[in-house]
Amino acid sequence: MFLKDLKPQKMETDFSWAMIHAVVQAFNTVSIQQYLQLCFQVCQEQLTVQMTVIHLCAAHMLKLISMKLSKVQCKKETKSLFMYSFALLQNATDFCVILSIIKSIVFVFSSRTETKTCQEHLSTLQEAIQTQKTDNINIKNADDDEPSLSEDQHKSIRKSSPFFAPIEAVVKETNDKARKEDEAEGAPEKNTHFCESVLDILLDYAGTVPLWSGVMLKYLGKTRDSNAIVENWFRTTKNVVLASKLHRRAGDFLQLQHEFVVGRIKGMLLKKQVPQMTQPSNNEDGEEIGGPDSLPLSQEEKWKKRTTRKRKSKYFSSPPPTKKCLVAKSATSASQKHPQKKSHIKGAAVHLPPQKRQGCCPYWGGEGLIEQQTVSMTNTCTVDNLLYMLHMAIKRRPGIKTDLNASSNSWISTLLQVHELFEKKEWSQGKLLWLNTIGRFKGTSWDAYGTEEDMVACRLEYLMKTEIMQKCKNAACPVVTRQVNSIDIL
Repeated sequence: MFLKDLKPQKMETDFSWAMIHAVVQAFNTVSIQQYLQLCFQVCQEQLTVQMTVIHLCAAHMLKLISMKLSKVQCKKETKSLFMYSFALLQNATDFCVILSIIKSIVFVFSSRTETKTCQEHLSTLQEAIQTQKTDNINIKNADDDEPSLSEDQHKSIRKSSPFFAPIEAVVKETNDKARKEDEAEGAPEKNTHFCESVLDILLDYAGTVPLWSGVMLKYLGKTRDSNAIVENWFRTTKNVVLASKLHRRAGDFLQLQHEFVVGRIKGMLLKKQVPQMTQPSNNEDGEEIGGPDSLPLSQEEKWKKRTTRKRKSKYFSSPPPTKKCLVAKSATSASQKHPQKKSHIKGAAVHLPPQKRQGCCPYWGGEGLIEQQTVSMTNTCTVDNLLYMLHMAIKRRPGIKTDLNASSNSWISTLLQVHELFEKKEWSQGKLLWLNTIGRFKGTSWDAYGTEEDMVACRLEYLMKTEIMQKCKNAACPVVTRQVNSIDIL
């Protein structure tokens, strides 16, 4: 690529200064400031220079202008008009035409009122936008004796460019004329497109006119160009070839890219080598065969269904279904002996009555009978744990049951009834009895959602009460004994 015989006519890139500097130095062996000077000489003297033209993608440039306009406070119609006007500048192939378009833009966006000159320039811009022609724009040749720009005066690339001074002079001169006409005519109607902030955007890119306009592309027979093809190839490489896995080794990337490119080349060659297959024909039976769909690359892929057996994991294996079978048999036999009994639980085909369901501990939810009515419960975890722990404590320590029988508290008596039901493995009936005593549930579906403090703990203060007996050894003490009853942790 760096050989003299392999110098391309044009390089298309986005607005990346690192890329622009690299391309200019690689193909033209000059700096970006020198390249802009050469472009200015070509535009002024109509010269022909053998060099690689650097052009910025038109789509990227318009997007950049759109992002700048999004930060400007003006009407949507004003932003749209400026975008179309900037597109005219992109299509212009003569620097004098660019200066004339800029003059019309400045008049339209810097006039506070709708003066006669402002209306003329606005109609000229609108006509040029509709026809995409700049024939009606008055072209004024740029002065040859433009002020020279020293490196000490303008250090940035934008202001050191020879294109910046003529454009800045036109902007200032036109802006002054627009203000004088506003004061002289004093038109009552305000200009709806007035927005001086857009002129700053125009001056920001005034020094790089040959990079984003068509002044250097006219020698190649173009007015604007885009690198959309390259961007599309990058998207295909990232999403299709690499499958969004971008962290790869260089060898793996080249292998995948080579396979993809070779596959596309073979597909194109196959269509050229087999032209007769693209034309349909009839066989002996009269059926139509061939055509574009008969090409190998155009046929639909059919994948064979996998028949591999699932391997058992050494970390997990499902329990044997022996217990479930035994329960099913016992339930079946019970249903045969008592066919008139019906199940109250929805689920399997055959169940034991809900209040006699077996198990080692209460299960979540459940069903039970209250006054010959089946009631289903949900979110019973607020009562399951504490009631089961109290049941086990009463069961393993007989002294606790003796103390509870001596109490006259209604909740203690309910707890003892729940304990008796839990002894019979009637978990749902015991929980239903406790929830029914609370008295807040109605209907056939009870939702016990809440907290354990609200459902159980606050109703059993007798079990959490602490009694402290204090005795004073001083004979003169007015209170010899003092008893403290509290549920707080002391």
